[in-house]
This record gives sequence, structure tokens and C-alpha cells, in this order.
Amino acid sequence: MNQTEALVYRAHNATNPRVVDIAPALGDDPYALETYGLGQTIGMNLTFSKAPALISRVQVYHDDDLLVDSGSFLSGGSAALSFRPAEAGIHTFTTVVTYLADGQPMLTSDYWAAVVTPEPCTALMLALGSAGFLVRRRKAVGKHDQSM
Repeated sequence: MNQTEALVYRAHNATNPRVVDIAPALGDDPYALETYGLGQTIGMNLTFSKAPALISRVQVYHDDDLLVDSGSFLSGGSAALSFRPAEAGIHTFTTVVTYLADGQPMLTSDYWAAVVTPEPCTALMLALGSAGFLVRRRKAVGKHDQSM
């Protein structure tokens, strides 16, 4: 288990409520899977629903890469972050916030994913190549050895 997964596991298994949200800057539904083109900037908004002065550390990860590690990133209660992916695929962004509640450090986290598609020409070639492979495979599976 990597560090990101360990922090998220601790935060989600704690009894404290989730008080941080990470959501796409585009669209109204934070649970929708947003699609972006390769090279397009992914924008996201983070909000902390408690008093920002309680925050001691904010960490934002892209997959396993640490993008933000700061005590003041959410000092205003909300912040915007952008990321430009270098490759197509599913990109996951995780926020882990350490804050004080009744004098005790607490963890909370949230995550969000975006799909990055290759340029249209490449996507069409991949789709046609996959379809051709499946047709060839179906024909090969249907053949029977006649020599027996």
C-alpha cells in the first residue's frame, strides 16, 4: 500500500465526518466522470467546510504524485488547482487534509477522477484496431480442426 492509499484509508475509516470536497471546475455534478482531451488543462476546486484556521496540512495527489503539500493551501476555505496530463487514461486526484478537532489532529479526504482521451484521430484508430482484433478473434474461435 502506498502513502496516498494509507492516508485515504486512515481518513475514511475514522469516525470524523468528511469536511473536504474536491470537484471538477467544469460541470455541476461532482460525481460525474468528466472527460478531457489530451493536453487540455484539468481544473478542480477544493473546499473545506470547517474553519480554515483549523487546517494544519493539505496534501493533493495525482495518482501517486504529490502536487500540493502545504499548511496554507486552503487558508481561505477554498482553492483552485489545475493539472495538465501528459498521457491519456483515468487520472485520480486525492485530497488529504489534517485539521484539529477538539484539540486532536483529524484526517479527512476526498477523491475525484477524470478521463483523458487521446486526440480524435488516435482514438478512432484505437477503436478500429480493437474492433478488427475482436472480429479476427471471433473468426479464429469459430474455426474447428477438420483433420480429426
